[in-house]
Amino acid sequence: MILALFLAAAVAPAPPILGDAALAEALGPPDTQAGSWVEYIVRTRGQSDTRVRFSILPPALEKGWYWMEEAGVNSDGMASAIKLRVHGDPSDPRNYDRMYVYVLGQAPIEVPLDQIPMPEPLWKAPGKVVKGAPERIEVKAGVYERAEPLRLRDVRIWRSKSVPLWGLIKAQSPRQTVELIGSGRTGAHSTFPTAWVDDQGKGSESMK
Repeated sequence: MILALFLAAAVAPAPPILGDAALAEALGPPDTQAGSWVEYIVRTRGQSDTRVRFSILPPALEKGWYWMEEAGVNSDGMASAIKLRVHGDPSDPRNYDRMYVYVLGQAPIEVPLDQIPMPEPLWKAPGKVVKGAPERIEVKAGVYERAEPLRLRDVRIWRSKSVPLWGLIKAQSPRQTVELIGSGRTGAHSTFPTAWVDDQGKGSESMK
């Protein structure tokens, strides 16, 4: 995951999970139940705060494919979203076959994946994930009495099976803090314009 969630200037994909390889390694692939969503506040040193929502859009697709949408807005009010059709782990760009980009106030566009440089998969040399005893943690989304703490290199993570997608409650590294502010197992919806979603977003395109 994830953010550098967005395309760099809307021309090259960034991996999900907030662009942090160590965080992606520790959390692994998401639970892709259609309709589920999570929203985070991301605080990065030297940058403005960003609110980010990850959604697995309904309806469920066939043969293991799914639509993932990453949408966010920064403190300056700039809102944008990426919609990906994925099979497998979204941290590996080779698992995308469609990508759409939407910046508020502009028309959505499809990004031709064969015409842009794709980053390497994150899973090069996974480090050792150290698990701790369950502990209580409080975030804007609520209190989790038995969160599972993890550590991978300089990243500290708290997770819970009750949180959709990656189970992520909070993550801290020397440069960034990610905090859960909301989630749900149902109710995911696209931020793309409604008319465009009706025409393009139902997953009716032929699969690879």
